[in-house]
Amino acid sequence: MAVLPFDNLSGDPSQDYIGDGLTETIIVELAKFPDLSIIACNSTFTFKNKAVLVQEVAEKLGARYVLEGGIQIAGDRLRITAQLIDAGDGRHIWAERYDRNLDNLFRLQDDISRHILEEIQAELTLGSQAKTWRAKAGDAELFRLYVAGRRHFVVSTPEGHAESEGLFTQAYERAPDNVLSNFNMAWIYFQKVLMVLGGGFEANSAKAREFADRSIAMEDNADAHAVLGWLELLTGNYPRAIDHADRIMELEPNSGMVVSNAGTLKQASGQVEEGLALILRSMRLEPYYPDWVANVLSFCHLKLGQHNQAKAIFTTHAIAQTDNPYTRIAALAGLAFVAMTQGETLEAESCIRKILAQEPGLDANYILARLAWESDKAFVSHYIDTIRKAGLPG
Repeated sequence: MAVLPFDNLSGDPSQDYIGDGLTETIIVELAKFPDLSIIACNSTFTFKNKAVLVQEVAEKLGARYVLEGGIQIAGDRLRITAQLIDAGDGRHIWAERYDRNLDNLFRLQDDISRHILEEIQAELTLGSQAKTWRAKAGDAELFRLYVAGRRHFVVSTPEGHAESEGLFTQAYERAPDNVLSNFNMAWIYFQKVLMVLGGGFEANSAKAREFADRSIAMEDNADAHAVLGWLELLTGNYPRAIDHADRIMELEPNSGMVVSNAGTLKQASGQVEEGLALILRSMRLEPYYPDWVANVLSFCHLKLGQHNQAKAIFTTHAIAQTDNPYTRIAALAGLAFVAMTQGETLEAESCIRKILAQEPGLDANYILARLAWESDKAFVSHYIDTIRKAGLPG
C-alpha cells in the first residue's frame, strides 16, 4: 500500500505541515502490522503537490492499494477526507470525511490515523472484526499483537504456530484480563491439539477449554464458542458442536473469521448444506480468507456430489503459492478423488504422484487424521479408499 501525502486544499502553504504530519503518522501506524506492506514515506512524498493518476503511482511504487486524501482548515475547524483505492481497477474501496476541532493537533492526528487503520484492516485483512478487536484491545500495541498473531496463526504450520504463540502470549502477559487475550490463548492451545504439537491431547484440550471458558466469563463471545465447538467436534459430541455454531451466529453473524468456523462445525457435524451456506457467507464477509476455508468449502461440495465445483477449487489450490503444504496435498488428493469418481484413472494416479513427489513417505493415514472429526464416517471411508486406489499408500 502507498499512502500519498494528504493534499492541502486550504491554499495556504504554511499549513502543509498538518497534512504531512497526518500522512507520516498513518504510515508509521500501518507499518507496525506485518500483514500490510507499506511503501516508505520518502518514496511516497516524491509525489507531493503533483497531479498524478493513482495507477501511475501504484505502478512506479509497486503498490496494489493507494490511500489518498486532503485537508481543509476554516478557523478552528479541520476537515479531512480520505479514500482507499484499488489501483488494479480504480475501484474506491472505502472513503470517509472527518470534521474536527483544531484544539489538539497531535491528538487529532492520532485519532484520525487510528480510525483509518481500523478501516483498512476491516477492508483488507480482518474484515468487520477489526473494529471490534481495536475497541476491545484498548490500546494500539495490544491490537498490533493480536493482528500480527492472527496472521501467523492462520498459516497453520509449526513455524506459524510458534510465531503466533509468542505474540499472543505477549498480549496475554500485557493484559491477562482482556477477553481477546484469553480467547486467543484458547486458539493457541486448540491449534496445539489439532497439529499434535507439544503437551498432549488431554493437557492442551484442557488449557484451550480453560481459556475459552475464562473468556466467556468476561464476555460471551463467538471466538470462545468456536474453540469450544471444535473441542466438542474432536470428541464426537456433534450436537454440542452445533449448539456452539448456532451461538456463534447469534453473537457475530457478520464476522468472517468466526462464521467460517460455524460453517465448519455445521458441515462436519452432518448439516452439510447449512455449513456450505455459512462458509460462502464467511468468504463474502472476509474476502482475504485463509486457505483452509476454501478447503472446507470444497469438501462440502464433495459430500453433496458437486464434483465440478470442488474440482475448480482443488485446481486453484494445487498450484497455489502457500506456506501450508497441506493446502496442495488436500487439493491434489481431492483432484484424485474426483478423477477416480469420473473414471479418469490416469489423471488420478498423476495427482497422487505429485503428492508423493512433494511429500515422500506420506500415506493415506495423514489425510485420514485431518478428517477424523467428520461425523460422516462412511463418506470419509469412501474418500480414503478411493485415493488409495489411485495409488496413495497406507
